Amino acid sequence: MKTDTASPQEKMIFRKTHAHAGRHMAVTPENSTMRHLAYGRIRLDAGTSSASFSNGDRETGLILLSGAATVSTQGKEFALGQFDAMYIPRDSNIDVSTKSQATSPNFPLT
Repeated sequence: MKTDTASPQEKMIFRKTHAHAGRHMAVTPENSTMRHLAYGRIRLDAGTSSASFSNGDRETGLILLSGAATVSTQGKEFALGQFDAMYIPRDSNIDVSTKSQATSPNFPLT
């Protein structure tokens, strides 16, 4: 029998969520005290210029922290710039891409 030995604080503080290129889920109900919230980040750069995923039964909010990106979902394409945000309903396929290395997008993903 395995018991969870992580302290409550270890399940509430998540560091270096920006450290991974591409899409990375940092906080989920499985590794945190959050019961319904997941948080991730999409960081695109010269080596990783796009990320694609399906959000399944989760709604998605994208906030562009820096750079510029194109988000394609439900047959539509949206150009986003710094501090733009968008909502994407559940059961959606999502493609995020950038063309310019000088304006690499950095999204927190909720």
